[in-house]
Amino acid sequence: MSGTFTEEDVDNNFNHNNHTKNPWLTKGIKISCQRKRDLYKYTHDLNLKNYYKNYTKILAEVIKTAKKIHYNKLFIRSKNKVKTVWNLVRAETNKQDNNNEPPLNMEGEPVTGFLELANIFNNYFVNATHSIKK
Repeated sequence: MSGTFTEEDVDNNFNHNNHTKNPWLTKGIKISCQRKRDLYKYTHDLNLKNYYKNYTKILAEVIKTAKKIHYNKLFIRSKNKVKTVWNLVRAETNKQDNNNEPPLNMEGEPVTGFLELANIFNNYFVNATHSIKK
């Protein structure tokens, strides 16, 4: 194994299943992961344990390279590079948009409008400065 892959290598082995969570996951990587799991059963033998460790290191490098090629391809095709980078960071760190924050409550009533929210904060800080001056 030479350790280098081209875009063509990934494209030829790309899993075009839309339901896959990891678009960089090729059929070959899936097979290798299954082989790694099968090899784990035989790690009580010292020779096979060393083979398993080496196989695991190589597989980790292959996965890392496949991810790098996939993300580089997405970045190159992107029109908005900054947005794409942040989306990739969010995807890799499993962060989701946090739009489910609880609403601000004022006297037991939820505040939903931006103008109303701005006025509440404005009144708070204006009054806070008056109470400090006293």
